[in-house]
Amino acid sequence: MLTIGLDIGGAYTKIAVLRVKEENTEILNITSDYFPFWKCKDQFPQYIRARLPGGEKLMGITMTAELADCFPSKGGGVKHILNSIGSIARTLVLDASAKFIDVETALAFPLRVAASNWTAAPLLISKYMSDALFIDVGSTTTDVVPVLGGGISVVGKNDLERLMEGELIYTGALRTNLATITGSVPVKGRQAFVSSEYFSIAADVHLILNHIRQEDYSCDTPDGKGKTREDASRRMARLVCADMSMLDEEDIRYIADCIHKKQVEQIQMGLLKVIQRQDMAKNTPVILAGIGARFLGKDSVELFFSDVRYFEEFVKEKTGLSAEKISMAAPAFSIALILAQEGMVPTARVKR
Repeated sequence: MLTIGLDIGGAYTKIAVLRVKEENTEILNITSDYFPFWKCKDQFPQYIRARLPGGEKLMGITMTAELADCFPSKGGGVKHILNSIGSIARTLVLDASAKFIDVETALAFPLRVAASNWTAAPLLISKYMSDALFIDVGSTTTDVVPVLGGGISVVGKNDLERLMEGELIYTGALRTNLATITGSVPVKGRQAFVSSEYFSIAADVHLILNHIRQEDYSCDTPDGKGKTREDASRRMARLVCADMSMLDEEDIRYIADCIHKKQVEQIQMGLLKVIQRQDMAKNTPVILAGIGARFLGKDSVELFFSDVRYFEEFVKEKTGLSAEKISMAAPAFSIALILAQEGMVPTARVKR
């Protein structure tokens, strides 16, 4: 039988497909597709059906796409997503308490499953480790989720509360508008206030700093133009209302380095709230996931923790499974693996 994990985000939909045969579990496919709901929500039913394999399958779903502003409300977004998937397979939905519920219950209580993807990987981690800190630095946001005493230990119950508690930080490795990261940047020895226009995004910064490859720049560019370093530099020059006749490559790289450090500070502000609230020890294992794990996650935590690991390494050590996109699709993969291991409904232990 196949077990499938779906993590349906507002910008990216991630799918993990595992095959269970007797005592063996095999990864068949892990994908992360740019699918901007605010542009094409009505195409989602056709999109998702075309990407799911045939045959007998058990599917687990989590989502954050309900926040997209194409929906009048979060509840309406949840219902659109679940109705789009329909009766493709036997389906369970992960809720914000890390419990799997049926689709009918999720439709009746849509806010229970809204923005619940942050629980998936910590639920998997809690099966192998009593204490850990999971941090997922994605394209758009960063999740900070402690696992303590064998359970997920959080304060926030939804995105609003998680923003207040430092458990959700709205900065990411690709889609973040640079004007939301800092109000000023250094230019030729002086500070320049930035334009609040949508000129440039975090992907431009991390492409220039060689943190990502051109093929990793998977979202739309602000100007609809190319994804080379030259294109990224031109967009970043406009951040300070300039162009490449006024700035050189060294200027742009210096600005990019400053913005990278500001993103690290943003994550650390949330991280500190969580660390202090939970009184977490320096040797607590930190498990990093997401496209920004190695250049935003690592830089954010190494001041506070001595044991830093990566999600794909954790999975290989504990299960023997490995695949290129495990870390980038951590929630989807975690759901698929939990269903593969337990066959039905896992036991959730979420502490608040």
